[in-house]
Amino acid sequence: MLTVRNTGTGIGPFRVRTSATWLIVRHPNDPPGRVIDGAVAVGSDLQVVTSTSPRVTQAGADSVLEIRIDPAVLPTSATSGTILIEPLMGPLQAFSITVTVQRSGSASGPPLPPFKRVLPNVTRDELP
Repeated sequence: MLTVRNTGTGIGPFRVRTSATWLIVRHPNDPPGRVIDGAVAVGSDLQVVTSTSPRVTQAGADSVLEIRIDPAVLPTSATSGTILIEPLMGPLQAFSITVTVQRSGSASGPPLPPFKRVLPNVTRDELP
């Protein structure tokens, strides 16, 4: 699992790109087959509605991402792919994760849940 956090203000959009078709990035409770190519992290200056009945709000919201492998398109030999998380606002740098797998099932790269990685500074308060 990855957590993208906006430590600034407002809405921090980001793009998600993968270098291999067998890499899948999605939100943990998404239906099977859904793959995301971007999302947002909301700063703590904004209220986010988390439930409508009863109405519940919270300050800000992180974007939690899950990395999966699609075995249907996984090559038969050991292979590597990269996931790139790119902030779309401000001068911040992209963040990349390399995942290496073998068809036999051994893998290296991000550990399985409950490991979490937080990506701070997706947005900044000031623009260049």
